[in-house]
Amino acid sequence: DGSALPQTAQRVEKQVVIPVMDTEGAAIILPTDYQPQTVGMKAYQLAKLDRREMVEGERAAQHVTLGFSLYQQILKRRGNRGMAREIQALMGRLQTGGLAAEDVRGILKELREKIESLRIPRDVLREIHRGIVGNVGKGLVFLRSSTNAEDLPDYAGAGLYDSYGAVNPQDLKMLEFYIKKVWASVWNERAYEDRALHGIPHETVGMAVLVQEMVPSDYSFVIHTRNPFGDGDADEMLLELVQGLGEALVSGAEEYEGSPHRFAYHRRTGVIRVLSYADKDHRLVSRGGWLVRETTNYADDFFVHESPERNDVLAKIFQSALRVEASFAGQSQDIEGALVRPAYGEAAPGGLVRVFLQSRNQQGVAETPLPAIAAIEEMATTSADPSATAPGGIDFDPSRINLQTRGQGWNFDVPLDLQNFSTIPFDGLEPVMLEMLPVDLRLLLGVSEIATETSG
Repeated sequence: DGSALPQTAQRVEKQVVIPVMDTEGAAIILPTDYQPQTVGMKAYQLAKLDRREMVEGERAAQHVTLGFSLYQQILKRRGNRGMAREIQALMGRLQTGGLAAEDVRGILKELREKIESLRIPRDVLREIHRGIVGNVGKGLVFLRSSTNAEDLPDYAGAGLYDSYGAVNPQDLKMLEFYIKKVWASVWNERAYEDRALHGIPHETVGMAVLVQEMVPSDYSFVIHTRNPFGDGDADEMLLELVQGLGEALVSGAEEYEGSPHRFAYHRRTGVIRVLSYADKDHRLVSRGGWLVRETTNYADDFFVHESPERNDVLAKIFQSALRVEASFAGQSQDIEGALVRPAYGEAAPGGLVRVFLQSRNQQGVAETPLPAIAAIEEMATTSADPSATAPGGIDFDPSRINLQTRGQGWNFDVPLDLQNFSTIPFDGLEPVMLEMLPVDLRLLLGVSEIATETSG
């Protein structure tokens, strides 16, 4: 747009101090050994989340993390030393200051390309593969960004860096491709600009890769343990919930426009209020190892129909969130989670197991209610979506979210958007779409795996 990207020395809004990263530790780090200096606060908070006392109907998502040191080790490999010098030179150019916006964008793009062209040796990839399979499993995984400049007490940094879902750890080429994509996202324009605004020296930021089980969510949710849109009552909590995977909730993508289910809970009285029911047209689900966008069907949605079972499930979700909050010394939390059908031997109210995937300190809780939320009475059926700039700690700002879905390195957008038929020049004919049927994208694109990318 021609506007200048800020430099580190310019218009710092608030100086943020970040943990110094440890680049000499192990490359593959187990949750019991997570430290902010080795894996970042996102991964460290997740391990802390998993250490809370579990109750019936809860389970943890399995994970392991590729620490800050792995990137540094790869830079030092013989075949990467020339590229490492080029990366260092580009970082030095960014520190000179006085660069035009176009020049900054060009350097950032070149940095990402250089990092994505690094080579992770086969023996290292095999070691990573063994670490994932041994600690997470053989199924699809989520590669999540985890820097030392996120989830800090006074700085969330949500949505700045890229994460990728539906990655097959058995495919070493795919694994390498997306690990490097996560590393490269340190140099996203949005991350660079936000660090500059908060006085964070770019060269001090390290990227770890949190490898987390890809939970096949029947429903995904975010809980604010203090309702950011409420009337100031600190005892009221807010649950936002959608069918399928969480991208339909936190993504700003056009295909997932609309509102989620919203329920409020009063922690002292136990009263549950229905604020609104969802009106999203699409959901994202996992089918046979593939991510599929489907039309949402609310006819059999468990949360649409009021019943004692539904209220019991909702109460259990909120009570679990209270235990999560307590494990973080009572600090208000934004908690991301999933509801899944129980595996053999698991028991859960309503047949849904609660899996908590992330928790961040809640930031910027609104002092006054948003009219679109505050005016809704119990059992209302629709509501306006909150402002995109509404406070929240789990990647709620659509302008910062970069949800993309791609084939294995082939820049195909998946799912494919519908073609705009109105732009097709049919002489004397007005095209009308009568029916849309699913297509096997693997055959269409000629790929064997499809992964999805999202920020956060």
